[in-house]
Amino acid sequence: MLRASQSPTQKTLRRLRDATAKACSRDLESPEQTTSRRLRNTRARAASRASEQSQETAHRRFRDALSTASARALESPTQTTVRRVRNARSTASARALESAAQTTVRRFRNARSTASARALESPEQTTVRRVRNARSTASSRDAENSETPSTTRKH
Repeated sequence: MLRASQSPTQKTLRRLRDATAKACSRDLESPEQTTSRRLRNTRARAASRASEQSQETAHRRFRDALSTASARALESPTQTTVRRVRNARSTASARALESAAQTTVRRFRNARSTASARALESPEQTTVRRVRNARSTASSRDAENSETPSTTRKH
């Protein structure tokens, strides 16, 4: 059946079937095959994006953001946890393989991005961010203190 003539339900079922087949085949991959596949995909994306115009890039990023947001909105709590664990594992693996120079470049890029975002935030957003960070820090310290023997600790 031609894809253009499929109903929305048929498209959803086809995409689900394709995603399931892809997930199953990836479960059977060796780590070397996974690395090789990711490298091929990265090279193909880089080649495609190199020829993109800035307007096309902005449009693609917007589409990708919408797609990601809608997919995450439909996730169950378990799927969210699995995605976060998978992302954390992938990030840890990538960081373990990066050189000192790459680490420096990544940290510099992140610092520049953070500074840019902070320069653009309103005073209210700054307050919200600081309160959220303070709560997170307090929560972490409470958890940390409940795990250790009752000794006096200064932070």
